[in-house]
Amino acid sequence: MSINVDDLKAFLAAVDAGSVVGAAERIHLSQSAVSRRLQSLEDALQTQLLLRESRPLQPTAAGKQAYAAAAKIITSIEDLEDALSGAEKKKEFRFGISRTLGDLALVDPIRALQAKYEDLELQATVDWTGTLIEKLEARCLDAAVLLLRKGESLPTGLHGETIGTRSVAIIRAKRKQSKGHRDSSPFAKIPWIVNPTGCPIREQIQSFFRRERLEFRVNIEADGVELKIALAAQGIGITYVLPHMLALSNFRSSVEIVKMGSFSPSMTSWIAYPRNIERAEGPIRLLRESIETYLGTGG
Repeated sequence: MSINVDDLKAFLAAVDAGSVVGAAERIHLSQSAVSRRLQSLEDALQTQLLLRESRPLQPTAAGKQAYAAAAKIITSIEDLEDALSGAEKKKEFRFGISRTLGDLALVDPIRALQAKYEDLELQATVDWTGTLIEKLEARCLDAAVLLLRKGESLPTGLHGETIGTRSVAIIRAKRKQSKGHRDSSPFAKIPWIVNPTGCPIREQIQSFFRRERLEFRVNIEADGVELKIALAAQGIGITYVLPHMLALSNFRSSVEIVKMGSFSPSMTSWIAYPRNIERAEGPIRLLRESIETYLGTGG
């Protein structure tokens, strides 16, 4: 079995981009060339690595194992090249931010990193915490801002520090006279507007409903914080949001925060990174500072 390093790079790019078109743009090849490299790798491994009919492109079970192994191989090669070339600092910084924090969380870190590290090539992504952890473990990211349940720790093998813990706001359309609910049972009758599967806040709320043996009625799955708030403002259902996103929303005056009895979901934000990432210490520190400012926890 002979495996070509360029085939591995094409495979990693295809999974990261979610399409052959995106992979071609990332590694500066034609789509047909990327397709040939993917087929060459599958032939060498004698197994199917990608579910080509899925949109976005998804790895098979074997593909997920191959992705983790390939990422480590490519990272080791890049580290060796840097060592032999006498490189003193990392020229590329790859980071991710939890989708639950909102797409706007990317703006300040990118601006700050570009201003301080003019020669640094940035690669940024927004994804669910679980996916970001997988990419950190595979060393496809140098750092990521994650959201974990309060009290939950990083997986073994990852380093990091907490940025802060914030309560999750449960919101619905504002009523003229609102006395709020004293227990959680009425919420079993109200439809929810939630993020797609993978959102840690959704998982926390669902777990609570299961423990209380209540029905969790999902009315709409919406991948966008502002969209969720807008739908809640129209009275379509109840939803959840982090306080900083509610403060930034154009619909904040049309919704109200409600209480679910003693249940008060909260999430802890983390800055996480793999072991032995000293060369990215400066960018990681700046990423943390930018996110602290964004969340209003800095200073």
